[in-house]
Amino acid sequence: MESKDIRDLIRDAQIDKATTLDLSAKSLTSLPPEISELKNLIELDISDNQLIYLPSEIFELRYLEQLDISSNQLTFLPMEISKLKKLDQLNISSNNLLSLPTGIFELKVLTKFHISYNQLSSLPPKISKLKSLVQLDLFNNRLSSLPPEISELKSLEQLDLSYNQLSSLPSEISELKSLE
Repeated sequence: MESKDIRDLIRDAQIDKATTLDLSAKSLTSLPPEISELKNLIELDISDNQLIYLPSEIFELRYLEQLDISSNQLTFLPMEISKLKKLDQLNISSNNLLSLPTGIFELKVLTKFHISYNQLSSLPPKISKLKSLVQLDLFNNRLSSLPPEISELKSLEQLDLSYNQLSSLPSEISELKSLE
C-alpha cells in the first residue's frame, strides 16, 4: 500500500477520533510519523507487515491498550515501549526477537503477552514484574531454561512453553496455582 494511502487512512482515523486502527497485511515497511496524532487510539494492529523497527511515534499513543505487531521482521523492541502504561495486550509473535527490552517489564497492567515464534533463548528474571499477566505464550522459541522468578506471576492462568529447548522446569513453577 502506498504511503499516501496509509497517511489518508490515518487522517481519516484522526478526523473520526477513531479508537481502533487496523493496518495489518498492508505490506508496510515503515509507519508515517502522523500515527502519533491518533491520540484516542486504544487498539492498533500493524501485524503481518514487513516492519523492521517501530517508530518512536507509536510510543506517544498513551491510551493504547492493545498492540499487535506480530508477523513482522522486528529484531528488537525499543525501551520506549515502557511509555505505553495502559497496554493490556501485547502480541509480538512471529518476529526475529532475540531478547526483550527491560522497558517491557514496566507494563504493569499487561494481562496477555504473546511472544511465540521468536528467537528468545532466555527469559529475564524481571518477567516477575508483570504481576497482572494471565496469559503468557512463549511457544516456539529457543528457551533452554526459565527463571525461578516466573513463579511470582500468581495471576497466570495460561502458560505455553511448547516447542522450546527446555529440559526441565524450575521447581518453583508449582507455585502457580492459577494455571489451567
